[in-house]
Parts: sequence; C-alpha cells; structure tokens
Amino acid sequence: MKSLALTAILTLAIVPTTQAQSRRRGAQPAPENDVNLAKLAHVQAPQPDGALSCQCHQLVRVITGLRALGSVADEQAFARAYPREQKALVGKRSQLDGAVEGAERALGSARGKGYLEQETLCQGAANALNSYWKEWQPFLAQTELDRDYFDGVKVSNPAVPDHGDENPDHRGRHCKSGQWWEEDRALWAITGREGICEQEHYRIEQVLKGQKGERGYRCYEYKLK
Repeated sequence: MKSLALTAILTLAIVPTTQAQSRRRGAQPAPENDVNLAKLAHVQAPQPDGALSCQCHQLVRVITGLRALGSVADEQAFARAYPREQKALVGKRSQLDGAVEGAERALGSARGKGYLEQETLCQGAANALNSYWKEWQPFLAQTELDRDYFDGVKVSNPAVPDHGDENPDHRGRHCKSGQWWEEDRALWAITGREGICEQEHYRIEQVLKGQKGERGYRCYEYKLK
C-alpha cells in the first residue's frame, strides 16, 4: 500500500533527529554560575494529544526545545554560564525564531486532518528545523530543555474508538472489534492502544469479507510486522 510505505519513510526520516544525541562538547556551565536553564525558561512539558500524529508529536517536541533555547538566549545568566553557546546564537536568532514560527503554523494547519496528511505536513516542518535541531538538541538535552516526552505514552483520538468501528458507517461497512473503517483510523488506534509513534512496528491490512453491507466488508486492521 503506497500510503503505508509513505508512513514508514516519514517515520524513519525524523527519528534519527529526535532520539537522544551525543552531548555538545564543552557545553558546561561555569561552576560559579550554576544556572538551571529549564527553570529560567519556565519549560513545561508538552502534553500528548490524541488528535496529533506521530510526526506532529515529534514536531511539538522540537518546537518546545527550540522555543526554550530562544527564551533563555537573551538572559544575562545564560551568557555568563554558556558564553560559547551565546556567541553561537548571535546573528542566528531571527532566522531561528522565524523557522520556529513557520513550524508552529504548519502544526496548526495539520490539526484536524487525517493521520497520513498530518505526517506529511509535520515532517516538512521538521525538515525546515532540522539543521537547528541537529546543532542544538545535544545541548538542550544536557541542560534539561529537551527530552523524549512521548516515549511509551499512549493517547487516544477522541473521534476514533480504540476497540474498532463495530457500528456500521454511512457507506455500509460493518467492521468487527479490532477493525476500522479506514486506514487512517487504524493508525489513530495504534497511537491509542500501542503508543505514540509505535506504528512503525505494525502493518495495516485491508480486510475484504462478504458482500457490501455485510459484517467485515472492506475494513482495516493492524498486525505486528
């Protein structure tokens, strides 16, 4: 299925940039300036959202980290404790802020769309931030301005039942427990039942059974790869 192949490609594309990376060399505060950047930036962990796809959750993480970096970059305490990092940001702030704002707009436009369409939109926005993220994620992780907020977290889409679309829809489909009317709905169910970004471990199969209007007609279910 082309759409499933697209999902797999998108997932693989973003994961290397969002997993924990090696620490930024030399990014250590001076002993006399024991600055807690997470406290200084008033960082609040983003909450999982059942209406966001895997890539959109990852984009939320990237935006959160880079926003926190921007919020502390102009603080005198940051300049004293991390002079090299402060110097590296000089001249880049406007571009960084503009890129983050663009990503926020893309995230907003993705809300309410289907799973696969969200994956495409949020992946594109993440790509635009990738150079900043690769450069700064190790430092953000070291200073507790970033972490994998959604690892192992399950969150359901309020519009999609976790157990399956057991009631008939307006197109005459009658799915049973563990099956959904559409591929997108099966992907949402993975997020609710197995965890955010766990769809890479599963494949979605189309189920064709009986005649139109009969139980099990053209439904989708997911299985371990």
